[in-house]
Amino acid sequence: MFANTMSTTFQGNSFTGNTFDVTTNGDMAANTVDGNYWDRYRGYDLDRNGTGDVPHRPLSLFASLLERTPYAVILSRSLLVQLLDVVERLLPSVSSVSLVDEHPLMRPPDDGDDSRS
Repeated sequence: MFANTMSTTFQGNSFTGNTFDVTTNGDMAANTVDGNYWDRYRGYDLDRNGTGDVPHRPLSLFASLLERTPYAVILSRSLLVQLLDVVERLLPSVSSVSLVDEHPLMRPPDDGDDSRS
């Protein structure tokens, strides 16, 4: 997402199979990200309402670093990046606070196709 995207709401989407959930070239504070499915979300749903009990921060520290230093992509599958992911989960204050999905979905949203069993 480009930082010039303003007053946009991303809701009910399914973000799967991506190297990064979201990348941006600036501050995304003017946008709303809420009620989306993220395959990288590691939260839980204790009340079983289909929504995660822990907010998801889709903009990782490494994705932000790549925006500023593109040649760091060579480290994308390294132990260092895996450690950064663990640190971000344990200490959410390290991640960007400007982009948070407060109500991440535990399952992908229904696409309305009732032909499947």
